[in-house]
Amino acid sequence: MKAIETRYKGYRFRSRLEARWAVFFDELRVPYSYETEGWQLSSGYYLPDFYLKDGNLWVEIKPAKLTTEDAEKCRQLAESKSVLLISGDPWPNEYSITYFYPPGERITGEDRGTCFVFAMSRRCDSLAVVNQHGEAHIFCSDTKCTCGVRYPVEDDTRLKKAFEKARGARF
Repeated sequence: MKAIETRYKGYRFRSRLEARWAVFFDELRVPYSYETEGWQLSSGYYLPDFYLKDGNLWVEIKPAKLTTEDAEKCRQLAESKSVLLISGDPWPNEYSITYFYPPGERITGEDRGTCFVFAMSRRCDSLAVVNQHGEAHIFCSDTKCTCGVRYPVEDDTRLKKAFEKARGARF
């Protein structure tokens, strides 16, 4: 299926899927920029979709079916930068997150590249990604934030509302 270029909040997204994820981030007040910086990697030029300043993360959005090339570019960029590869629609159980991060980042090496889900922090109410061991990367503007993550993830009302806004967006 061919992507449909979509305009939203002054950006010209390459696909509706990217625009829906932008709605999701906006609803949760996660500041982002779109396609701001690219890199020449050994596998070719790479321009990630989003940069999330508060999490110091690059985000690549893909449809549900990933290619080996998609993951390889994220892995190569993760030699020096943290990258989230989000595949699928912004809706519970319809997306997956693979978190690629540089060696030595605080989440343990054995979990590198495993699947994560979105959650909300307990105290500062910021968006986070969390793995099956409860280790989280929180998108908080406070660099000294030590907030934990709310469980169960599906019961968070702000997260539910963000998914609903993204899913229901009409462009």
